[in-house]
Amino acid sequence: MADIQKEKIIERFKFLRSKLKKSQFEMAEDTGVRQASISAYEKGVRDITAKFLLKLEEAYNVNRDWLTRGVGAMFNQSEPYYEETLHPPKEQENISVHDDFIVDEPDDSEMFDILLENMKSIFEKQAQEIKLLRAENSNLQKLVSMFKR
Repeated sequence: MADIQKEKIIERFKFLRSKLKKSQFEMAEDTGVRQASISAYEKGVRDITAKFLLKLEEAYNVNRDWLTRGVGAMFNQSEPYYEETLHPPKEQENISVHDDFIVDEPDDSEMFDILLENMKSIFEKQAQEIKLLRAENSNLQKLVSMFKR
């Protein structure tokens, strides 16, 4: 259950960065963390910390409940960061923001890219697990053969 929740957080985190059109390096600069940390969060190597959540909120006005639990809008509405970032001022005249819908839905190509990244990550993890299981199996076979002698 925890792995499913972690995967959902990672998926939302990747989606957030793509929606903000930020590279890992840019997000690292904006939040005061290393680019390697952003990469580790996205790969699931490290859990996103409460301290980093605060930095995301400060830098981009991200709704922590949305990122951690999928509850509410992606951005807090008290600051206009999301408006300025996602819709440059010249385009803002034609935009009305609703309480229940803050950002546009990703188009098919964005969703495909996110899905592809997630699948690659899952396959890499499974390949690592298979490698470990094979090594463990080999060790067990050696033990069994020792006892048969």
